[in-house]
Amino acid sequence: MLSRFSTFGLLLGVLASCSSSSTNPASAACEPGELKQCSCPDGGTGTAPCQSGQFGACSCGDAGVGGGAGAAGTGGLGGAAGVGGSGGSGGQKEPPSCKGLSPCPTGDSCCKSPLLPAGSFSRDALLEAKYKAKVSAFRLDAFEVTVGRFRNFVSAVVAGWKPQAGSGKHQPTALKDEPGWQAELYIDLWPSLDGWNTNVPKCQGGSASWSPAAGTNDNLPMNCVSFPQAYAFCIWDGGYLPTEAELSYAWVGADAPRPFPWGGAPVTTKLATVGFPAQGLPPPVASTPSGASPAGHFDLLGSLFEYALDHFNGAGEYPVSPCDDNCVRLSSNPKADRAIRGGGWVNLASEIHAGSRLPWFVGGHNTGFRCARPPS
Repeated sequence: MLSRFSTFGLLLGVLASCSSSSTNPASAACEPGELKQCSCPDGGTGTAPCQSGQFGACSCGDAGVGGGAGAAGTGGLGGAAGVGGSGGSGGQKEPPSCKGLSPCPTGDSCCKSPLLPAGSFSRDALLEAKYKAKVSAFRLDAFEVTVGRFRNFVSAVVAGWKPQAGSGKHQPTALKDEPGWQAELYIDLWPSLDGWNTNVPKCQGGSASWSPAAGTNDNLPMNCVSFPQAYAFCIWDGGYLPTEAELSYAWVGADAPRPFPWGGAPVTTKLATVGFPAQGLPPPVASTPSGASPAGHFDLLGSLFEYALDHFNGAGEYPVSPCDDNCVRLSSNPKADRAIRGGGWVNLASEIHAGSRLPWFVGGHNTGFRCARPPS
C-alpha cells in the first residue's frame, strides 16, 4: 500500500565522545532562552533556565518551557487554545532550537506549540467503543522540526551536549513504564553529529534536507533522522516525543472525529503535501496552510511521516488494544521499530488515512518528527 516508503534510506551514526553526562555546569554563562538539564530530588531530570546570564535553579515537574496558559487567541508560542483557534503566548519561553531563526512560512515562530486540552476521543476516527482513548493535556509543536532548528541542536551536540539517562519522559507525570532515555541502549545509534557540518547525510532512494549553513533549507522539514536522534532533539529542546495516541488525538479531535486533520474534505494537494516525486527535497513546512487542524497544527497529514514514542507491534494491533488513560505501547526491546504516523510527501493522497502507520527506526527521506511538551 505504501510502496514508495520502501525507498527510505538508513542513517547510522557514531558515538559521541563526551566526558560528562551533564550539560553546562551551574556556573556556566548562558544567554536568554537557553535551558540545561539538571537532576531532581526524586531522581528524575528537570531543566534550569538562563537568568541574568547564569543558569538558575532546577525546575522539576515540567520540561522548562515555562509560563502559564494564555488567553485564547492566535500568535505567540501557544497558550490555552480557544474553540477552533490556537493559543496565545502565555509567557512561554522560546525553546533553544529557534534561537536566531526567522519565522516559519506562516509568520509564526517555528517553535509555536499549541495546547491540546485533556479529552476522550476515538482513535484513528473509528467510532467503536474499543477505539476510545483518553489523554491528558499537552502541547504539540505546530510544525515538524525544521532544518534550521536541527542545526541549532547539532551545534549543541558538537559543543558536548548529550541526553541524561531517564530524561525525555512525559511531564508533569511520566507515562506508566516510560523509561526515558536509555543511553547504554542507544549507544550505537547516537552520533556525535560532528560530521554533519561538512558532510550531508545520505538517504538511500532520496535526498537529505539537511544543510550545514543557514539558507534556503532552513524551513524544510528535517528528514533522514533516526529515532534516537529525534528523541534526543526533543529532550534538548525541553520536550519529549508524542505517543501514537497523542498524534491521533491531534489529528481526529475530541468531539466528532475528523477523518482528516482539517475536517471531512477529501485529500488534495492544496490541503496536504503529498504526491511529490521521490527525487529532490520535501517542500517547506506548512506549505499547505489550509490543511491545518483547528488547533493550528500543520502537516499532520503528508510532508513527512512522524516518529511516535510507541513501539510498532503490527498494523493489526492498533488501535484495537484498550487505551483508558495516556496509553503507550512499549516493548522490552528498546531498539525495536517505532511507529511512524501521518504519511509523507512522496506518498499518494489515496495511501494516507487517520490510521496510516509503519515501523521505522534508523531514518529515511520520508520520515521526520515533531515534539510534544508539558501543558504549562
